[in-house]
Amino acid sequence: MANFEDRIASWRRELPSALVDRPGVVDELEDHLRQEMETQTGAGKTPDEAWEAAVARLGDPRQLAREFTNSEPGGWLPTGLAMAVLCGSAVALGVFLVVSVSRGRFGPVLAAHLFAIGTGYSAAFAFGFSAAAAIVAHATGRLGPRQADAFRRTGAQLAVAAAGLTLAGIVLGAIWLRAYRGHYWDRDAREWGGLCILGWNCVALACLRGRMPFAMVAGVGANAVVAIGWFGAALVHPVRQVGMPSWSAPVLAAFVISQLALALAGLLPSGWLARRASGQGTA
Repeated sequence: MANFEDRIASWRRELPSALVDRPGVVDELEDHLRQEMETQTGAGKTPDEAWEAAVARLGDPRQLAREFTNSEPGGWLPTGLAMAVLCGSAVALGVFLVVSVSRGRFGPVLAAHLFAIGTGYSAAFAFGFSAAAAIVAHATGRLGPRQADAFRRTGAQLAVAAAGLTLAGIVLGAIWLRAYRGHYWDRDAREWGGLCILGWNCVALACLRGRMPFAMVAGVGANAVVAIGWFGAALVHPVRQVGMPSWSAPVLAAFVISQLALALAGLLPSGWLARRASGQGTA
Protein backbone atom coordinates (compact mmCIF):
# COMPACT_ATOMS: atom_id res chain seq x y z
CA MET A 1 0.00 0.00 0.00
CA ALA A 2 1.13 3.54 -0.72
CA ASN A 3 1.30 4.61 2.93
CA PHE A 4 3.60 1.71 3.70
CA GLU A 5 5.85 2.56 0.74
CA ASP A 6 6.03 6.16 1.94
CA ARG A 7 7.05 4.94 5.38
CA ILE A 8 9.73 2.71 3.86
CA ALA A 9 11.11 5.64 1.86
CA SER A 10 11.12 7.84 4.96
CA TRP A 11 12.77 5.07 6.99
CA ARG A 12 15.58 4.78 4.43
CA ARG A 13 16.12 8.56 4.37
CA GLU A 14 16.45 8.67 8.16
CA LEU A 15 19.09 5.94 8.35
CA PRO A 16 22.51 6.96 9.69
CA SER A 17 25.21 7.58 7.08
CA ALA A 18 27.13 4.52 8.29
CA LEU A 19 24.31 2.40 6.87
CA VAL A 20 23.43 4.53 3.85
CA ASP A 21 26.98 4.05 2.57
CA ARG A 22 26.40 0.28 2.56
CA PRO A 23 23.48 -0.27 0.17
CA GLY A 24 23.60 -4.06 0.45
CA VAL A 25 23.03 -3.85 4.19
CA VAL A 26 20.16 -1.38 3.78
CA ASP A 27 18.48 -3.53 1.12
CA GLU A 28 18.56 -6.58 3.36
CA LEU A 29 17.29 -4.61 6.35
CA GLU A 30 14.42 -3.38 4.20
CA ASP A 31 13.64 -6.94 3.05
CA HIS A 32 13.53 -8.08 6.68
CA LEU A 33 11.31 -5.12 7.55
CA ARG A 34 8.88 -6.00 4.77
CA GLN A 35 8.88 -9.67 5.73
CA GLU A 36 8.17 -8.84 9.37
CA MET A 37 5.40 -6.45 8.28
CA GLU A 38 3.74 -9.27 6.34
CA THR A 39 4.05 -11.58 9.35
CA GLN A 40 2.48 -9.03 11.68
CA THR A 41 -0.43 -8.20 9.35
CA GLY A 42 -1.00 -11.92 8.81
CA ALA A 43 -1.32 -12.25 12.57
CA GLY A 44 -4.25 -9.82 12.52
CA LYS A 45 -2.60 -6.56 13.50
CA THR A 46 -3.60 -3.26 11.91
CA PRO A 47 -1.13 -1.67 9.46
CA ASP A 48 -0.01 0.87 12.07
CA GLU A 49 0.48 -1.80 14.73
CA ALA A 50 2.28 -4.06 12.24
CA TRP A 51 4.63 -1.24 11.25
CA GLU A 52 5.54 -0.40 14.84
CA ALA A 53 6.10 -4.07 15.65
CA ALA A 54 8.23 -4.63 12.55
CA VAL A 55 10.44 -1.59 13.25
CA ALA A 56 10.85 -2.63 16.88
CA ARG A 57 11.74 -6.18 15.83
CA LEU A 58 14.36 -4.91 13.39
CA GLY A 59 16.07 -2.78 16.02
CA ASP A 60 17.26 0.79 16.36
CA PRO A 61 19.01 1.89 13.14
CA ARG A 62 21.55 3.90 15.15
CA GLN A 63 22.50 0.81 17.13
CA LEU A 64 22.78 -1.20 13.91
CA ALA A 65 25.01 1.51 12.45
CA ARG A 66 27.28 1.41 15.50
CA GLU A 67 27.55 -2.36 15.24
CA PHE A 68 28.59 -2.20 11.59
CA THR A 69 30.98 0.69 12.20
CA ASN A 70 32.73 -0.82 15.22
CA SER A 71 33.08 -4.34 13.84
CA GLU A 72 35.28 -5.65 11.08
CA PRO A 73 33.49 -6.70 7.88
CA GLY A 74 32.37 -10.28 8.34
CA GLY A 75 32.95 -13.12 5.94
CA TRP A 76 30.55 -15.64 4.50
CA LEU A 77 31.32 -19.28 3.71
CA PRO A 78 30.17 -19.25 0.03
CA THR A 79 32.21 -16.16 -0.82
CA GLY A 80 35.24 -17.51 1.03
CA LEU A 81 34.90 -20.84 -0.77
CA ALA A 82 34.60 -19.08 -4.14
CA MET A 83 37.78 -17.11 -3.46
CA ALA A 84 39.66 -20.22 -2.32
CA VAL A 85 38.68 -22.25 -5.39
CA LEU A 86 39.58 -19.36 -7.70
CA CYS A 87 43.02 -18.95 -6.12
CA GLY A 88 43.65 -22.69 -6.28
CA SER A 89 42.63 -22.93 -9.93
CA ALA A 90 44.76 -19.88 -10.82
CA VAL A 91 47.83 -21.45 -9.18
CA ALA A 92 47.21 -24.78 -10.93
CA LEU A 93 46.77 -23.10 -14.31
CA GLY A 94 49.85 -20.96 -13.76
CA VAL A 95 52.00 -24.00 -12.92
CA PHE A 96 50.70 -25.88 -15.97
CA LEU A 97 51.46 -22.96 -18.29
CA VAL A 98 54.94 -22.37 -16.85
CA VAL A 99 55.78 -26.04 -17.41
CA SER A 100 54.30 -25.88 -20.92
CA VAL A 101 56.40 -22.81 -21.79
CA SER A 102 59.54 -24.47 -20.45
CA ARG A 103 58.85 -27.48 -22.69
CA GLY A 104 58.20 -25.34 -25.74
CA ARG A 105 54.49 -26.11 -26.07
CA PHE A 106 53.46 -22.44 -25.73
CA GLY A 107 55.20 -19.14 -26.20
CA PRO A 108 55.20 -16.62 -23.33
CA VAL A 109 52.60 -14.33 -24.94
CA LEU A 110 50.17 -17.16 -25.68
CA ALA A 111 50.66 -18.59 -22.18
CA ALA A 112 49.98 -15.18 -20.63
CA HIS A 113 46.85 -14.88 -22.80
CA LEU A 114 45.60 -18.30 -21.71
CA PHE A 115 46.26 -17.52 -18.04
CA ALA A 116 44.47 -14.16 -18.18
CA ILE A 117 41.46 -15.54 -20.04
CA GLY A 118 41.19 -18.72 -17.96
CA THR A 119 41.54 -16.92 -14.63
CA GLY A 120 39.31 -14.03 -15.70
CA TYR A 121 36.50 -16.33 -16.79
CA SER A 122 36.94 -18.39 -13.61
CA ALA A 123 36.65 -15.21 -11.52
CA ALA A 124 33.34 -14.49 -13.24
CA PHE A 125 32.17 -18.03 -12.40
CA ALA A 126 33.27 -17.52 -8.78
CA PHE A 127 31.17 -14.35 -8.66
CA GLY A 128 28.29 -16.31 -10.15
CA PHE A 129 28.63 -19.08 -7.57
CA SER A 130 28.51 -16.50 -4.78
CA ALA A 131 25.43 -14.94 -6.37
CA ALA A 132 23.69 -18.33 -6.65
CA ALA A 133 24.37 -18.99 -2.96
CA ALA A 134 23.04 -15.52 -2.11
CA ILE A 135 19.84 -16.16 -4.07
CA VAL A 136 19.25 -19.46 -2.26
CA ALA A 137 19.82 -17.74 1.09
CA HIS A 138 17.58 -14.87 -0.02
CA ALA A 139 14.80 -17.28 -0.99
CA THR A 140 14.98 -19.11 2.34
CA GLY A 141 15.15 -15.90 4.38
CA ARG A 142 18.69 -16.59 5.58
CA LEU A 143 20.51 -13.78 3.77
CA GLY A 144 21.08 -11.27 6.53
CA PRO A 145 22.73 -7.85 6.27
CA ARG A 146 26.19 -9.18 7.05
CA GLN A 147 25.96 -11.95 4.45
CA ALA A 148 24.70 -9.44 1.89
CA ASP A 149 27.56 -7.09 2.72
CA ALA A 150 30.10 -9.92 2.35
CA PHE A 151 28.58 -10.94 -0.99
CA ARG A 152 28.66 -7.39 -2.30
CA ARG A 153 32.27 -6.78 -1.22
CA THR A 154 33.58 -10.09 -2.54
CA GLY A 155 31.47 -9.84 -5.66
CA ALA A 156 33.00 -6.47 -6.46
CA GLN A 157 36.51 -7.88 -6.05
CA LEU A 158 35.71 -10.85 -8.29
CA ALA A 159 34.01 -8.71 -10.93
CA VAL A 160 36.98 -6.31 -11.04
CA ALA A 161 39.38 -9.26 -11.36
CA ALA A 162 37.21 -10.83 -14.06
CA ALA A 163 36.96 -7.61 -16.07
CA GLY A 164 40.65 -6.74 -15.73
CA LEU A 165 41.94 -10.21 -16.58
CA THR A 166 39.51 -10.62 -19.47
CA LEU A 167 40.62 -7.29 -20.92
CA ALA A 168 44.27 -8.30 -20.51
CA GLY A 169 43.53 -11.64 -22.18
CA ILE A 170 41.84 -9.93 -25.15
CA VAL A 171 44.80 -7.56 -25.60
CA LEU A 172 47.36 -10.37 -25.31
CA GLY A 173 45.38 -12.46 -27.76
CA ALA A 174 45.40 -9.60 -30.25
CA ILE A 175 49.18 -9.19 -29.82
CA TRP A 176 49.71 -12.91 -30.40
CA LEU A 177 47.52 -12.87 -33.50
CA ARG A 178 49.41 -9.90 -34.91
CA ALA A 179 52.76 -11.63 -34.35
CA TYR A 180 51.80 -15.03 -35.78
CA ARG A 181 48.96 -14.33 -38.24
CA GLY A 182 49.50 -10.73 -39.25
CA HIS A 183 46.25 -9.27 -37.89
CA TYR A 184 44.71 -8.39 -34.53
CA TRP A 185 41.23 -9.86 -34.98
CA ASP A 186 40.02 -13.21 -36.34
CA ARG A 187 36.30 -12.41 -36.01
CA ASP A 188 35.60 -15.86 -34.55
CA ALA A 189 33.11 -16.82 -31.85
CA ARG A 190 35.72 -16.96 -29.09
CA GLU A 191 36.73 -13.35 -29.62
CA TRP A 192 33.13 -12.12 -29.68
CA GLY A 193 32.48 -14.22 -26.59
CA GLY A 194 35.38 -12.54 -24.80
CA LEU A 195 34.02 -9.09 -25.60
CA CYS A 196 30.56 -10.09 -24.35
CA ILE A 197 32.03 -11.43 -21.12
CA LEU A 198 34.05 -8.25 -20.61
CA GLY A 199 30.94 -6.14 -21.20
CA TRP A 200 28.86 -8.19 -18.76
CA ASN A 201 31.52 -7.85 -16.05
CA CYS A 202 31.29 -4.08 -16.42
CA VAL A 203 27.49 -4.30 -16.14
CA ALA A 204 27.89 -6.47 -13.02
CA LEU A 205 30.11 -3.86 -11.38
CA ALA A 206 27.42 -1.24 -11.92
CA CYS A 207 24.72 -3.58 -10.57
CA LEU A 208 26.76 -4.28 -7.44
CA ARG A 209 26.37 -0.61 -6.53
CA GLY A 210 22.60 -0.83 -6.81
CA ARG A 211 19.91 -2.83 -5.09
CA MET A 212 20.67 -6.33 -3.89
CA PRO A 213 18.36 -8.23 -6.31
CA PHE A 214 20.11 -6.64 -9.29
CA ALA A 215 23.52 -7.56 -7.86
CA MET A 216 22.48 -11.19 -7.44
CA VAL A 217 20.94 -11.34 -10.92
CA ALA A 218 24.12 -9.86 -12.41
CA GLY A 219 26.12 -12.62 -10.72
CA VAL A 220 24.14 -15.58 -12.01
CA GLY A 221 23.89 -13.77 -15.34
CA ALA A 222 27.69 -13.85 -15.43
CA ASN A 223 27.51 -17.64 -15.18
CA ALA A 224 25.27 -17.82 -18.24
CA VAL A 225 27.27 -15.28 -20.27
CA VAL A 226 30.62 -16.92 -19.51
CA ALA A 227 29.25 -20.40 -20.25
CA ILE A 228 27.98 -19.25 -23.64
CA GLY A 229 31.02 -17.09 -24.44
CA TRP A 230 33.54 -19.72 -23.36
CA PHE A 231 32.06 -23.17 -23.95
CA GLY A 232 29.39 -22.14 -26.43
CA ALA A 233 32.05 -20.54 -28.62
CA ALA A 234 33.95 -23.83 -28.61
CA LEU A 235 30.88 -25.53 -30.05
CA VAL A 236 30.48 -23.19 -33.01
CA HIS A 237 34.11 -22.44 -33.80
CA PRO A 238 35.24 -24.70 -36.68
CA VAL A 239 38.56 -25.62 -35.06
CA ARG A 240 36.81 -26.81 -31.90
CA GLN A 241 33.95 -28.76 -33.49
CA VAL A 242 36.00 -31.94 -33.78
CA GLY A 243 36.15 -33.91 -30.55
CA MET A 244 33.43 -32.03 -28.66
CA PRO A 245 31.21 -34.55 -26.82
CA SER A 246 27.68 -34.95 -28.19
CA TRP A 247 26.21 -34.06 -24.79
CA SER A 248 28.01 -30.70 -24.60
CA ALA A 249 25.23 -28.63 -26.18
CA PRO A 250 22.37 -30.07 -24.03
CA VAL A 251 24.41 -29.66 -20.85
CA LEU A 252 25.29 -26.08 -21.76
CA ALA A 253 21.65 -25.29 -22.53
CA ALA A 254 20.50 -26.83 -19.23
CA PHE A 255 23.08 -24.84 -17.29
CA VAL A 256 22.09 -21.55 -18.93
CA ILE A 257 18.40 -22.23 -18.28
CA SER A 258 19.15 -23.00 -14.62
CA GLN A 259 20.93 -19.66 -14.24
CA LEU A 260 18.02 -17.81 -15.82
CA ALA A 261 15.69 -19.54 -13.35
CA LEU A 262 17.94 -18.47 -10.48
CA ALA A 263 17.90 -14.91 -11.80
CA LEU A 264 14.10 -14.88 -11.69
CA ALA A 265 14.19 -16.29 -8.14
CA GLY A 266 16.52 -13.47 -7.11
CA LEU A 267 13.85 -10.91 -8.02
CA LEU A 268 11.25 -12.45 -5.71
CA PRO A 269 10.74 -11.15 -2.13
CA SER A 270 13.07 -12.28 0.62
CA GLY A 271 12.05 -15.56 2.25
CA TRP A 272 9.48 -16.46 -0.43
CA LEU A 273 10.57 -20.10 -0.58
CA ALA A 274 10.50 -20.52 3.20
CA ARG A 275 7.01 -19.02 3.40
CA ARG A 276 5.78 -21.23 0.60
CA ALA A 277 7.21 -24.34 2.23
CA SER A 278 5.68 -23.34 5.56
CA GLY A 279 2.30 -22.79 3.94
CA GLN A 280 2.41 -26.17 2.22
CA GLY A 281 3.47 -27.86 5.41
CA THR A 282 0.50 -26.51 7.31
CA ALA A 283 -2.03 -27.17 4.55
